[in-house]
Amino acid sequence: MTFQAVKCDECGRVQGEANHWLKMAVYLRNSVALIVALGSVDENRRLFEEQEDYTIADVIEIHDLCGQGCAVKHIAKLLGWNLPAES
Repeated sequence: MTFQAVKCDECGRVQGEANHWLKMAVYLRNSVALIVALGSVDENRRLFEEQEDYTIADVIEIHDLCGQGCAVKHIAKLLGWNLPAES
């Protein structure tokens, strides 16, 4: 059995034993974030695919995030929001 570490896609922290991490599904079309969804990836996919007039994204990426702070920063970057400089 090999150990596979999970790294935060925002800060690079390696997941330890405590599991307060979030999984985020990022739906991309033409390399642009179309939808950002937290929670069960399978449930989110079913929800979006049930919409008859909705064309699902080209690519669905799963991002691992170590907590709420990194989740908010990551969403802001995906949506192109301007973030204040860190001191």
